[in-house]
Amino acid sequence: MCWLGWVHEGEELQALRLAVLDGRIDADTYQAVVEYVSPVLLFPSDSDAAAHGEAGIDAPDEKARHLINKIARTRNDLVP
Repeated sequence: MCWLGWVHEGEELQALRLAVLDGRIDADTYQAVVEYVSPVLLFPSDSDAAAHGEAGIDAPDEKARHLINKIARTRNDLVP
């Protein structure tokens, strides 16, 4: 799931409005973004999304530990 903050206020996004004024997107693209409905369930707030994302961070389960080890093996730029 994602946070729906930007989704339900698309018309109010300054970047979106500036993109129209600058000619980076046309009116049809603007309207498509404003009318977009996510096909996945979204969190009602940024704090709910953050809480979900941080769940288990202090005590990762077996699957998480496996993925952490996999990433650590393939990346050499991580600090232990």
